[in-house]
This record gives sequence, C-alpha cells and structure tokens, in this order.
Amino acid sequence: MPTISFVRMGSCSFSKSHLLNEVLSPSQQHHNFFVHWDMESGNVPRAIADGLVEISWYFPGGMGNSDLFPEPVAVTNLLGDIELHWVQFSFLTEISSAVFIVTESISEREYALLSSLQGSATKYCFTSIIRLGKPRKRWNS
Repeated sequence: MPTISFVRMGSCSFSKSHLLNEVLSPSQQHHNFFVHWDMESGNVPRAIADGLVEISWYFPGGMGNSDLFPEPVAVTNLLGDIELHWVQFSFLTEISSAVFIVTESISEREYALLSSLQGSATKYCFTSIIRLGKPRKRWNS
C-alpha cells in the first residue's frame, strides 16, 4: 500500500492536521482523521505527543470521480518539527512513496539540513503556505 507522509518544518501559524482533515474529507461531510486544536478535546497541551506519527488509511468507495485516490493509501502525519524529530522523519522517508514538507519559510540552517536528503529515492514535495491576516496561534509542536 503506498504511504504518503506529511511533516512540518519550523513553526507554522496554521494546523497541518486540520489542513489534512479538510483535504482528506469528502466535500459533503467532514471527518477528523488527525487530532488538531480546533476539534473537541483536541486542545489538550502536548505532553508526550511530539514526535508521534499518526496514521490513517484511505480506501476508495468505488464512486469513481468522487474518490480522492483510485487505490488504498496510508497517510501519516508527524506531530512536531522534523528538526526536533529527525529519527521519526528519517523513518518516514524510508517507508513513504512521497513526503510532503509543510512550512512557512526555510532558513539557511534548514536548507542545509534538507540538503542531506539528496540521493534519496523518496519523492519530496515542499508546500509553503503563507497565511493572510493575523495568525491565531503559532503551531510550534
């Protein structure tokens, strides 16, 4: 089963988990596949969850155009910054068909860190999201 992983680099003013829930949910209904601050009981401070890898599976419903993927896919979500959880990130790069790195900016130090991934067979997609307006909270963990 192909695995697609989502990780965060640096702090962000949005929830990667909430974004994933929006993308993975069918348009007519919403599901919370991954824990985030805006969901019921999701606002508990992380005491031990940083570095945890959440996983969810997507199975197509056979509805043709309404299916997000044509075949079953595993989706993982690393909680916390990849720089602080490099062991977990490295594991995800080994098992994933693609790794999406979500960030608002990349510093020179982070660029140097990412340069060490050259030569990997894994496909990397960098997603830089710039939020307009005043951020609600910094997602540091």
